[in-house]
Amino acid sequence: MAKKSKLPQERIITSLNDIQAGDKVYRSSRWYEGIVIVDKVTPTTIVVRGVKYRKSDGSQIGGDVWGKSCIDLLTPEIERHICQSQLEMRLKKAIRDCNLDSLSFQQIQQIHDIIYKPNPKDDDEAIQTH
Repeated sequence: MAKKSKLPQERIITSLNDIQAGDKVYRSSRWYEGIVIVDKVTPTTIVVRGVKYRKSDGSQIGGDVWGKSCIDLLTPEIERHICQSQLEMRLKKAIRDCNLDSLSFQQIQQIHDIIYKPNPKDDDEAIQTH
């Protein structure tokens, strides 16, 4: 007789109808995009941070035209894209907020070289176009 695994089985989510409270979904609008956790699910709606969305198509119920958002399944590709975008924003902020006076001459020179020296890939592309 085979032993039953005590590890939880990973659910396969193929549509918004499969979503349950606690699942992550992708939420986007004209102003932002991100990963959010579902608060509540009813037979026809999905509630995220107090906002209701239709299970049928992920569109927001109510709200104004400018602030409407929608939800969709969170695929591994979208999750990687969101995580990379968030990391990029944090890195840019850290660079903007950096006190350059605290860096050594060599560090400043390295930053300069990264920013202003041509990318070798650009040189390869220029050679191929001639």
